[in-house]
Amino acid sequence: MKVLIVDDASPIRKIIGRMLTSMHLDYVEATHGKEAMTQLNTHEDIRLILLDWHMPVMDGMALLKWMKTAGLSVRPKVIMVTTVNTENKIESAMELGVDEYVMKPFTKEILEEKIMSLGFSGDKNVQ
Repeated sequence: MKVLIVDDASPIRKIIGRMLTSMHLDYVEATHGKEAMTQLNTHEDIRLILLDWHMPVMDGMALLKWMKTAGLSVRPKVIMVTTVNTENKIESAMELGVDEYVMKPFTKEILEEKIMSLGFSGDKNVQ
């Protein structure tokens, strides 16, 4: 089981990566939605996506729309990790398949709680 971190900010990807490593979770990265598409098509064991909203090339919402029609063999769970916090935008993201929402900045404990609430644990398996 892998986690896909999708964020255009390298420092954010590094911070999240360290958090995931401390939770004993494997991960791959993408800097925008188009790279995420490639990762999803390359790594069939991606079961969770930590997705930023605002990115160049392809933003998080566009990736979510693509995922609805992509015919992925397994639809990964999605946690939106963003600064976007208006109610209507959160609702729009949930309608497109976001399972959880984490506001930046956040702690490891918050991220771990959200990951565990979706049935994932640090043993690299879906619970």
